[in-house]
Amino acid sequence: YLGRIVEIGSRKQIFENPSHPYTQKLLSAVPVANPKKKRKIRNKNSEEVPSPIKPIGYEAPPVKMNEIDEGHFVSLN
Repeated sequence: YLGRIVEIGSRKQIFENPSHPYTQKLLSAVPVANPKKKRKIRNKNSEEVPSPIKPIGYEAPPVKMNEIDEGHFVSLN
């Protein structure tokens, strides 16, 4: 999200339990090939995306992660 990792885990953990709002939005935007299987529609425009433009010399704060399952980490900031 804006060049930062927001969720780390195995493929199964991420696809079966997306925990960060951005991961959830990304996965809900993936089209389903089978027209008989529809996904639950989620509001993808619920919040404004902050500007990715930063001043010269900007240093991003370290990413703080919370382990929600063994090997599955989600960004807190």
